[in-house]
Amino acid sequence: MQLVKPLLLLFFFDALTLGISPILALHDFSIKTIILCAINIITGLAVLYLKNNYTIQEIELSKKRVWLLLEGIIFTNILLSIFAFAVVLPPINCIIFLIKNIVISSILLTFSRISAKFCQKSIQKNKKCLIIGTNKRALTIAKEIRNTPALKMQIVGFIQEGEENLISDKENVFNNPTEIYSIIKENKIENIIITDNTKYLLNIPKYVKMFKMVDLYEKISGKYYIDEENINELFDYFENHKSTVYDFTKRIFDLISASIIAIVTFPIMIFISLRVFSQINIRPYIHKKELRRTIKYLMHTN
Repeated sequence: MQLVKPLLLLFFFDALTLGISPILALHDFSIKTIILCAINIITGLAVLYLKNNYTIQEIELSKKRVWLLLEGIIFTNILLSIFAFAVVLPPINCIIFLIKNIVISSILLTFSRISAKFCQKSIQKNKKCLIIGTNKRALTIAKEIRNTPALKMQIVGFIQEGEENLISDKENVFNNPTEIYSIIKENKIENIIITDNTKYLLNIPKYVKMFKMVDLYEKISGKYYIDEENINELFDYFENHKSTVYDFTKRIFDLISASIIAIVTFPIMIFISLRVFSQINIRPYIHKKELRRTIKYLMHTN
């Protein structure tokens, strides 16, 4: 739930923004405008979701995130303008509405992310985290947590279980895993990350939230963590985690995108085809004319 809260906050701000922007663009509050608002909310949230705008990193603004947001806004407004042109607005007003809505949506959605980030920092406190393991997985997940401030996780230390220890001396490493209960109590640990199988699970209090390293890494980075230990489990994971709704929505998104691109590029392709066709027909004529001139010149000189 800790990972979901900031994303729900961002989702709420985006829904509010997508509902307000058409009203500001049209300066109207009629039934037609309300219909456009509803369509803007539904298509906007769906497109932003498919464009990976609802990951935990989205709270932290970056060039890549801003570009993904802008792509989502433009595509959403193209879909909205098609409906507005067909049902609600005349052509000229539709173009003006499209431009206004893109500008307003871009400003408001950026502001919504800033607001979500501010609320998340102000409301949610840092939660102390303990990592069981001192292996490569522990290093990887620690790096991801520290590079994602939106998680609001503070790594207190690592528990060494086994002989392998890749953690630097600067880190706090607990060498006695049998005392895990007292370590949790003394350091007020709220989250525990398990990097590998451990026999000390029964020593962890029930109020402490536990995360598997592989699952947490996927939620933070949006990528699968693959190593020698879990590569055989990956195929089973794909089979058990298929999302029919996501696949269907993504398919619809791809079809609509391809249709819009085809409509936009069709006149250009026709123009290029005509130019190529005209060049193919003209060149033989030019070559024959030049050949006749050359033959006449040779006959005249002879």
